[in-house]
Amino acid sequence: MSSITYIERQHFEKLFGMPSGYVLDFTNQSFQEFILDVSGKDIYHEKYSQKGNSKANRLRAFLLLEPDAVVANVLEGLLALVNQSEVNASDFRDCQVIVNRLKRSGLVLDTSPLQDHSAPTTEVLLKSIRLSLGRDEPQEVIDRLHTLTVIRSRQLCERHQIFFDRKEPLHSLFGKYVKHLVNAGIVQSKTAERLLKSNIKILDDFNDTRNNQSLAHANDLLSREESNLILNQITALFRFVHSIEEIHYSHIQGATSPSSDETIETESEVADDEGSIEYQDAEYEDEDDFCSYCYLDMFPGQQCPNCSQFNP
Repeated sequence: MSSITYIERQHFEKLFGMPSGYVLDFTNQSFQEFILDVSGKDIYHEKYSQKGNSKANRLRAFLLLEPDAVVANVLEGLLALVNQSEVNASDFRDCQVIVNRLKRSGLVLDTSPLQDHSAPTTEVLLKSIRLSLGRDEPQEVIDRLHTLTVIRSRQLCERHQIFFDRKEPLHSLFGKYVKHLVNAGIVQSKTAERLLKSNIKILDDFNDTRNNQSLAHANDLLSREESNLILNQITALFRFVHSIEEIHYSHIQGATSPSSDETIETESEVADDEGSIEYQDAEYEDEDDFCSYCYLDMFPGQQCPNCSQFNP
């Protein structure tokens, strides 16, 4: 249910000409197509008829019944169709403020650190993510965000000439990047170092969530609340990485292909019967005082207290 108030709704009533029973200059068909396009909802579903069958009445019901993220997306789309030269500028700004409030109360996922306008795949993924969040369906975003983070982690390794195998899973790629930051002295505190290393294990679990609890396969999906938790955690991690890159490495132009004679012992990616990829564990040579699995600080010849792997 939306948190939009009666007073806030009156701003949109006036701007969209709703007292007439219409909404802007939509026909029934164009109104249905518009709402479906921006929210994935059928405005002519029976549940939106509780206040009457006119377009204005259906929109009134929609604004009350749907969550803030969905309502904000629809209202923002409608505002984009308003001819600002024909309305009061103050009324229009008031409506924009209301939309922004509704956005803040819903899930706002900052994917800007994962954007790469040179990669068409990234733009397709981001568009899909925006549409799913606009419908307040974060469960649909899990597998797409996973793909984005794999792309970004590969770019980071290429940028810093960190050798990697294309078959390496997300957590292994990120683990190598973290080790690079630590060795380069970029991470200034033990606390930040520990947080980054703990996120390597979280990304390993993210692999499993992507494979078994997302739209990557025919899975039962996570709840909305749990999906929001995961999405916010992962994007917060990559926002930090983005800031590190901007502060310390902005002089590096683009990505360079790594060249190394190092070898990486990696188990093959396993494709299931639906053709998607499930990632297996990877081990690396010459890890010194890091666990070869989760990069927790430790000494060779010990069992890792974090993941229980034995490190020779």
